[in-house]
Amino acid sequence: MATNGRKKRGTFEGTTVYLSRNLVAPEIYSTLYDALRLNGADIRPCCDPSKNSPLDFHVISSADHERFADLRAKGCNLLGPQCVLSCAKEHRVLPKQGYTCCLAMDGVKVIALGFGNDEKARIQERVSAMGGLSLDKLSLDIDFAIVKNVLASKYKWWALNNLKKPIISITWLDQCWMEHRIVPHEPYRVLPFTGLTICVTKIHIDERRQMGKMIVENGGQYSADLTKKCTHLVSDGVGGDKYTVAKKWGNIHIVNRRWIDMCIARRACLDEAAYPVTNNTPSRTSSANCSQKEKQCQHQEYKTDTIAQHVQAATKTIELSESGLSQDDSASVPCMVFDELDKEKKATLKKSSSKLSVKRKHDDINSEEKKGKNSTNPIEEGLKNVNESMAEIARALNEANKRLDRSTIRIYSSTEIYDELEKLGVPDDKLLDAAYFLKTNNEKADTFFCCPERLKRQWLERNGF
Repeated sequence: MATNGRKKRGTFEGTTVYLSRNLVAPEIYSTLYDALRLNGADIRPCCDPSKNSPLDFHVISSADHERFADLRAKGCNLLGPQCVLSCAKEHRVLPKQGYTCCLAMDGVKVIALGFGNDEKARIQERVSAMGGLSLDKLSLDIDFAIVKNVLASKYKWWALNNLKKPIISITWLDQCWMEHRIVPHEPYRVLPFTGLTICVTKIHIDERRQMGKMIVENGGQYSADLTKKCTHLVSDGVGGDKYTVAKKWGNIHIVNRRWIDMCIARRACLDEAAYPVTNNTPSRTSSANCSQKEKQCQHQEYKTDTIAQHVQAATKTIELSESGLSQDDSASVPCMVFDELDKEKKATLKKSSSKLSVKRKHDDINSEEKKGKNSTNPIEEGLKNVNESMAEIARALNEANKRLDRSTIRIYSSTEIYDELEKLGVPDDKLLDAAYFLKTNNEKADTFFCCPERLKRQWLERNGF
């Protein structure tokens, strides 16, 4: 194609690509050759490890090829066939980062938690080779957390603050590597008790069997005996041999049974400190003997625990912001994104949290007095108190979330942008420019994605695409 008498510059023009038949599969050699030629690359049908300048590239079938280690050791830029074809299709320059097998993770941010240095280096290498970005510090814009088990450092911060972001095992990354694409993550989720060994005490034998089954189904190991390999002890009350020994050892988390239920419900290992064992720890009433109101009260208590955790986390964030701590300083503290709240909203949230604490203490103080009175049913009174506390907390959280939604612009990944543009049928000669425009203009991208489907094409045309 000519413009003003000049030939249009090819995307790969100025690069020298070494395409040896010994390094790629014969069935795709011709396809690669045509893609490189049509985009202006200078093709050399051989392999020359001495050519390792920034504009020299070597195409190799995979990292398992016998020549891969030698070429990489000599500092050559290595490309996989999928990477070359993707760059040609999207009119992108060839990447210069050592080795890029494909662009399956282009724009995807990943963090690895709980792995040793060698394993973490391997994860970072594979993510980078697929075009992704591997981060060392936690942030809310990370797309995937690859976790060894739930004992990983900062796992609980991620589980609390990124409820909709997947927590997955390294097997997911290996599968993406094999297929050169992002595979569905659901089968590779890290279950809430992965890596934990849990013992149970002071619970009826039938319920204990059921609880052991639930622990195993959710990735943990159930231990009938308390050993030093145990990480958690679930108990309905203070005291007993296992409880005493676990306290003495000091390295075992002692929690009430509600921790099991809430971890399964939230599909994540929650903070054990929120589920302490006390003399007043309520035991689960069997379904045969449990009235409807008792079940409703238990359900409301579970919901209150969840909301109370969020209030506690939000309050910590407010205190950190008021004390002048940076985001890095607070990375290990559970928090939620409430930075946009004004002083009035912060005060409301703190007040709701303190009211919940005061109400619970008040209920404990008056519980003995109410036992001797027949005027009020204790279950109904408890249910009323729970509902009042939940209503106050919910109002504060709803106000905060509405304000946050109005002030936050979502950052869309390159993959999302390209997929949407291709779905709309944007021509190849405008695809790269349109994607770059949206990626570098967050407000425009937000307007585009919020636009009704029938008007998106018209919006692109008005912006020159």
